[in-house]
Amino acid sequence: MTTKQQNVWQNCFFMKGEGVDLLATRVFPSSSAKRKCPSKKGTVIIATVRSGKVVQGELLEITSFDPESPGLKDTVIRIEKNHQPCEYACPGDQVGICLQNTSCKKILPLLGKQSL
Repeated sequence: MTTKQQNVWQNCFFMKGEGVDLLATRVFPSSSAKRKCPSKKGTVIIATVRSGKVVQGELLEITSFDPESPGLKDTVIRIEKNHQPCEYACPGDQVGICLQNTSCKKILPLLGKQSL
């Protein structure tokens, strides 16, 4: 496995927002997000919109597999479809979502993972 492959965690988890439901499949560490996000920090998550509409500025929650554990909330600061910035994503769209303050280190424990 190459270093690049090791820096991308591949599995599925759910994200929810106000009226939106997403299925996320990949998480890029904040070092990869620096090139994409204007804040120069955060995490890029690749997700498919299952229902609703996700927009920039929306607060999303990453849900935990442990029902006792609270989810992790963060703000969407950038959305990309086909490597092009866009303002929103609708059901069926596969998008890259840059979250403002969340790192992979915060996401992985919620998903029962210790490392990438």
